[in-house]
Amino acid sequence: MVKIRDVVRIMLSFVLMFFILGFTLSLFVRTTMLSDKFINRTVEGSGYYKQLNTAMEFSLKNFAMINSLPEAMVNQLINEEEIKYYSEKSVKNTVAYLKFETETPGLTFEKLEIEKKLDAYLMEYTSKYGIEYDEKLRIQAKEISEELSALLKIDLTLINVENASGYSQFQQFRKIISNVHDSIGLWALAIVSTIAFLAIHCRRRRHRTLIWVGSSFTAASLFMLIPSIMALLLKIPSKISISSDHINEAVRNLSQGYVNFFFIAGSIALAIGIGSLSGYTLLSKSKEHSRKASEIFGTSDLRGPD
Repeated sequence: MVKIRDVVRIMLSFVLMFFILGFTLSLFVRTTMLSDKFINRTVEGSGYYKQLNTAMEFSLKNFAMINSLPEAMVNQLINEEEIKYYSEKSVKNTVAYLKFETETPGLTFEKLEIEKKLDAYLMEYTSKYGIEYDEKLRIQAKEISEELSALLKIDLTLINVENASGYSQFQQFRKIISNVHDSIGLWALAIVSTIAFLAIHCRRRRHRTLIWVGSSFTAASLFMLIPSIMALLLKIPSKISISSDHINEAVRNLSQGYVNFFFIAGSIALAIGIGSLSGYTLLSKSKEHSRKASEIFGTSDLRGPD
């Protein structure tokens, strides 16, 4: 009977480890991977916007040259504050799409605002040089604003899921990541329930629950600490290079944030594990002293084995 109980405890401890990992993964998705606040805060703390502004200047200069437009005019159509605003909006829209809060992926760019600015500039320009701002020029201005809006939408999108949204595999990934995001409560309930079951199976020696809980947290911490420590030692986030400079800068800083999350989460899990095992040791010693004292004074511990 004792052996069967030990097998049950081992199985519960093993399951508890996976529940802890599942809870951590869900917490990671909620607080970092699918958190527009975390992404925008991390990106803003890096050199992303400085490099993005440089890239935008080059892109707008090429656009003006290709369309035979005054460079000064094109540069007036969007400023640094708007670049930051639309970049952050792009992240919010993408995160909302991945969480099924919207069915419109990517950045919805206000083309009308660009068109209004272009209209105002052209009216001033034509008035200055005595040129009639007719319907033909208005149509050309609208075409230019649409082309520029499409260009800005590409340049200001940090996480581009629009092209992948049509694939069934991506939609499956979207469902999985959304379910993981929403399942944190279930993981927490599973952890508490498993610890309760362990306590029931250790009802004669309640403090022995700590050794099983501590083992689970310690084992789970290794799954988080070992990869994150390796990534930190090898400086893997800083070596990532997938696109243009500003995208690389953002991805590197986000990757560093992800690694830091698992390092901190693993450290907390390890601290809980060591704390539980230490608590078990202290309580065991206390129980042993009590047992010896009872023997000296002629009393006995009538409790049976676990």
